[in-house]
Amino acid sequence: MGPPIMHTKQVPMPVCRYEVLAGGPQGPPVLFATIGQMVYHKWTCESSEENQFCMIVHSCIVDDGHGDRVELIDEQGCAKDKHLLQNLDYISDLMVGKEAHIYKYADRERLFFDCKIVLSIKEPGTEFCPVPECPDPPRKRRHLKEKEKKNNFILKNKKEEKIEEIYLALIIVAILLIRDGFKQFNL
Repeated sequence: MGPPIMHTKQVPMPVCRYEVLAGGPQGPPVLFATIGQMVYHKWTCESSEENQFCMIVHSCIVDDGHGDRVELIDEQGCAKDKHLLQNLDYISDLMVGKEAHIYKYADRERLFFDCKIVLSIKEPGTEFCPVPECPDPPRKRRHLKEKEKKNNFILKNKKEEKIEEIYLALIIVAILLIRDGFKQFNL
């Protein structure tokens, strides 16, 4: 009796997408938002092969476009500041999401949101993909001088009655294709 025959098959990589949605995971894409508005951050990957891949979202930063960057999710996939973004919910092997309020830098019209996605091959015979095990995120402590100097995030605009519209500029670490009001990329 000879060695077992190994069958191989080339499987196309999943196509992944990041969306900011209104009203939850099934809501419409948000193109403009107001400070304090609740939105749903959603990362999904679609594969032609069922039950083959796992995904982890990690290393998320927000950038004002002028060099001010704040880490929201660390390299292990854990939230850094509970007031900006909580730990992500892993809904399925290829879907991750979380509700959060819109915020912005003072005197900046746009925010650039940048995350990385790791795709891995699912271990044969396993029911669930491994997900980050994260403690509850802390509230970042900011020194008063740092607040004055950097003019950090405003979670709610209490100073003005007029609600300010901001444009959500979404950037993912990948090649972006703009289609139908959301951004899609191929890994």
